[in-house]
Amino acid sequence: MDDIPRSKKSRFDIALFYTGGKDSTYLLYYLSKVKGLRVLALTWEIPYISESASQSTVNAKKTFQNVEFITRTVN
Repeated sequence: MDDIPRSKKSRFDIALFYTGGKDSTYLLYYLSKVKGLRVLALTWEIPYISESASQSTVNAKKTFQNVEFITRTVN
């Protein structure tokens, strides 16, 4: 799929599971900045998440101010 249409019925055009890794960070950048889509980023905080991925999530929340993040914690 080359283009994702903007939703007329929702605040978001797309939802993305964001892990804080390189792939999901690039996809978040591409969808929000390059494609100009309204992104809902869904993140799981898990006990064994790497420090790098955790820091990437913090940085993404500062960098992508037009993206809404929802984080859930798993015991």
